[in-house]
Amino acid sequence: MAAGLTLCLVWNSGSVAFLWMVGGVESKTLFLALFYLLHIAFCIFAAVSPPIIARGRSLTGILSASDIYGDYGEIGYLYFIGFAWFSLESVLSIWVLQKVYKFYRRGGLALEMV
Repeated sequence: MAAGLTLCLVWNSGSVAFLWMVGGVESKTLFLALFYLLHIAFCIFAAVSPPIIARGRSLTGILSASDIYGDYGEIGYLYFIGFAWFSLESVLSIWVLQKVYKFYRRGGLALEMV
């Protein structure tokens, strides 16, 4: 899980740095929003973890947690904890996206200043 998060952060940082170097400042916000939406989509996919890759045991989602809990009880608990982390990450990412959207809709002023 940490490797995936690290990969996402490195990819996003590299993409933003490359966009900044080529002078695409105007589209930076849209570019970042698209990557952030991909991040949210992946977190929701990982929280559900449908059996598409490796019989559904490659991500620690709710479907794979319930499947593994029947076979290996103790490891199933770890999968449920992973499901909780992916769900928390999804909710927090959507909350941050909502806050950023409100921030930019108000002209860049903080909500407390308005």
